Amino acid sequence: MKFATIALFLGTISAQEFDEELINELKISISPAGERAIEKEAKDVKMTIGKIGNSKPVRNLEASLKRWAHTKEVHNLEAVDRAFLSSKAGQRLVAEWKDVGEVLKKNLHRQKDGSLHFDNKHVDNLSDELDDVADEYESLDGGKWDKAYTRAWKKALKTKQAQSVFRRMQAFKGSNEGKMLKKEMVELKRSVK
Repeated sequence: MKFATIALFLGTISAQEFDEELINELKISISPAGERAIEKEAKDVKMTIGKIGNSKPVRNLEASLKRWAHTKEVHNLEAVDRAFLSSKAGQRLVAEWKDVGEVLKKNLHRQKDGSLHFDNKHVDNLSDELDDVADEYESLDGGKWDKAYTRAWKKALKTKQAQSVFRRMQAFKGSNEGKMLKKEMVELKRSVK
């Protein structure tokens, strides 16, 4: 999946979730002890992924994803991405996402201890840029590109290869490996909270 498809998902989230109240809620600080707890849990997730990476349920899921990725329906979805990105609407959307990236690039800094810091005084700038992205997505809503993506996704998700991916996801979820990863993800989520 290319940038535009991912950006559409992110844009949907930003249009619905990143209003002013949520941006204000992003003004948080983390204690050094909290940061260490989060880092420990993130390392546990990474270690678990390494442990299960070569297991049968993971290999099966990966093989199904690869088969699905090579279907003509997924290639059609990629063609829609390319066409969208070369259109004026696509170029405007990319430009708005680049503006978000610039704000992050200028204001997100790595600290001496390796952590990342985004100063609260720049959150309003980020909010403004995310609002611009949300506006672009709203302008696409119900239009030509929205319909083209909807059609392409419906076709891509109705293939037998996509159904195989869904079955393999369920099998992974119920496997010991899936349960191990879920346990670690839940612990990471708790430490972040």
